[in-house]
Amino acid sequence: MTPDEVRSRTFNRAIKLLTVKARSVAELRERLLQGKNANQEIVETVIARLQEYGYLNDEHFAFSYASLRVKQRPLGRRRLE
Repeated sequence: MTPDEVRSRTFNRAIKLLTVKARSVAELRERLLQGKNANQEIVETVIARLQEYGYLNDEHFAFSYASLRVKQRPLGRRRLE
């Protein structure tokens, strides 16, 4: 399998993972590295592209997560942080 094919498959897998649920950069990186033929360089390239497109943003993810948690089951400020 060529590096371009691996990169394309890794990118498609990342999109599928993000479609199912929002993820942090670290969480997505961990999941992608578990895939076949994935290596650190390709995963970092895919993550950078997703960030450029605006599909992956830790600040937005954290805000959404905190907002959801407050709406579902209120937590104290310390616990939420």
